[in-house]
Amino acid sequence: MSPSNSLVAGIDVGASRTKVVILDGNKKMQGYSIKKSGVNFGATVNACFHSALNMAGAERGEVSRTFSTGYGRLNVTFRQGSRTEIC
Repeated sequence: MSPSNSLVAGIDVGASRTKVVILDGNKKMQGYSIKKSGVNFGATVNACFHSALNMAGAERGEVSRTFSTGYGRLNVTFRQGSRTEIC
């Protein structure tokens, strides 16, 4: 996949909501999902990621990099990076 066709994912796992966005190499949004975080952050992350991939018409293997933020960011077990919003 060329850099302009590669996909990246951003995942924000907040205490209230989990948000996922899938972007292409041109920074154009291809898919997204927002769900209540609930008590099982890992399950919510996977459900949101799957929904966003479906919207993008993509497979998990097509995402070259995943970055997570938020309260539950460490629940994104397949992330390549993460950052706290608290400085």
